[in-house]
Amino acid sequence: MSAADRSRLSRQGWLGLVLLCSSALLMAALAVAPYIWLSQLDPVRDEQRDELAFVQKRLASGGVRPGAAITAADDVGPLFVDGATPGLSVSNLETLASKAAKDAGIAVERIQPLQSEPADGVQPVRLDIVTKGTIADLRNFIVALEHNEPLLFITEAKMTVEGAAEGEAVVDPAVTAVFRVEAFALQPVSQ
Repeated sequence: MSAADRSRLSRQGWLGLVLLCSSALLMAALAVAPYIWLSQLDPVRDEQRDELAFVQKRLASGGVRPGAAITAADDVGPLFVDGATPGLSVSNLETLASKAAKDAGIAVERIQPLQSEPADGVQPVRLDIVTKGTIADLRNFIVALEHNEPLLFITEAKMTVEGAAEGEAVVDPAVTAVFRVEAFALQPVSQ
């Protein structure tokens, strides 16, 4: 047997060497994976830390007012959308949203009432409203919706700038916005 024959690995030897190297690479990858994952979470963690600091600062500066709880003597009726039935409540919510849009100077393209679970006492009322206007008009619409009585909440908003190519600056662009608006109506409690 020559020296060249003795230095060669058998087929099983090569297989063992490949398995050993593969195992070492797999172990190295598994050891590095948590560090890569944590490094990707750093920006999220920093953002959450900043948000927590902001909330703590607001709370420390008097964001919570003790003793401001609603009592039975308070008139909470104006905070709710009128309507003896869920259908009438939705209709009144549509009217309020349409009036706010008209007052803000934006066009309403579509209003879509949404199903909500029937409830005794307080009934959630929801709708999607598709609008078109300038940024300033949309801001006025949002303010009109959320800063009046009854209480209306925008729970979702999707906006699309029209007429602008990718990266192109447009002065006072037309914006199509879809808002999900939610309010609550007082409903009689079934006995």
